[in-house]
Amino acid sequence: MEPSCAVLAAYADEFQVNLNWLITGSGKMLVGDETSVGDLSLGDVRKLNYNIAYAAAERLSRRVDPSQFAETFVEAFDHLFNEKLLDRKSSENVVGFASARLKRASAQDGD
Repeated sequence: MEPSCAVLAAYADEFQVNLNWLITGSGKMLVGDETSVGDLSLGDVRKLNYNIAYAAAERLSRRVDPSQFAETFVEAFDHLFNEKLLDRKSSENVVGFASARLKRASAQDGD
């Protein structure tokens, strides 16, 4: 028995999976991966952001888990991108929130 269209649509929405990929197996698996910047997909841009943030975290003077820092950085990018928040103030707010979250996580790791 094959799933109904409603079930497939709900799955695609819940997990941000490309419905065309889910049904046919062709195209990009995740929603947003088909969005491109020049020859790069959104997935490629996210990977670049992750790599930049990871490298930056490795060079910070205080101990920060580079993987956690990079994941937080990409989450901030995703939020700003998805909400189309292009102004500096929005970026400052998101970075402030992300920084506070990282500090809390670091403090908990130190306990």
